[in-house]
Amino acid sequence: MSNIQDRAAIALEHHNAGRLAEAEVIYREVLHERADYPAIHHNLGVLLVNTARVNEGIEQFQKAVVIDPEYEPAYWSIAKAMQQACRFKEAAKACEEVISINPEHYGAQLALGRLLLKLGQRGRALDLFARTMDLRRGENRVGPLNNSLK
Repeated sequence: MSNIQDRAAIALEHHNAGRLAEAEVIYREVLHERADYPAIHHNLGVLLVNTARVNEGIEQFQKAVVIDPEYEPAYWSIAKAMQQACRFKEAAKACEEVISINPEHYGAQLALGRLLLKLGQRGRALDLFARTMDLRRGENRVGPLNNSLK
């Protein structure tokens, strides 16, 4: 099978089916032939993190964002993996990258707020928690509940 996209799809099928060793082999083969494939770096990183190879996974996520600096899923995965590795400042930085690409990313806003609390930045964290409430409820909070407060 020579088509890289077909092999990438097969690797993903293996990955989703829990056949992680098979998926990893194919991901690595594809990357050997085409190292500039951010989605494959990302998928391999997810596999590595999920098999307790967090630092190797982070390396793959970082390769993905070097190739495509706007690749939001890789930044989000970096944030989660860094948090798992108790590298909270780096996790916060990755959350900020996600938010810069997608300001509506609820998970990144919430995670960043929690990380900032751990890092002692309470005021900034509270601002982010308020933002997450806006994202959940919508920016316009004027309505029946507002009237009941009068």
